[in-house]
Amino acid sequence: ELSLEMNLRIWWKDTRLSHLADRSGNKFIVLNPVLLDKIWHPDIFIDHVKGVAQPALISKPASLRVYPDSSVRYSARITVTMACQMDFHYYPADTQRCNVDMKSYAYSSKILALDWREGKGALLVEYLELPNFDVALDTTQNFMVNTGSG
Repeated sequence: ELSLEMNLRIWWKDTRLSHLADRSGNKFIVLNPVLLDKIWHPDIFIDHVKGVAQPALISKPASLRVYPDSSVRYSARITVTMACQMDFHYYPADTQRCNVDMKSYAYSSKILALDWREGKGALLVEYLELPNFDVALDTTQNFMVNTGSG
């Protein structure tokens, strides 16, 4: 089992919403994140997830932005707990790998393409220290995996 605390940012285009940002005169308009359920958004899930939590003090850490070019950005601070097959037989001289595969439940990759925005992958905080472990992040592979669900 592996738990990851992350800032998840998902971007997509929806031309039906661009007029909201056009009127504001700003680079983007901020909407209440509860409106996410009222608009179309990608049906993304992470394979092998045991749980997703969104810790909150007063309100859940999330934002929803609409840009004049029809881009929509949803951002949320979440904790993902995943099931990962690990073999510690050779510990401490072993290497463990846990893939974070993001998928669409209903859409094939021909309809909904997941990719890193502007070629920038995930980032690992510089100050992360785990005793007895070296942590690395590999974003070289495409994380979009086709699913037969839906």
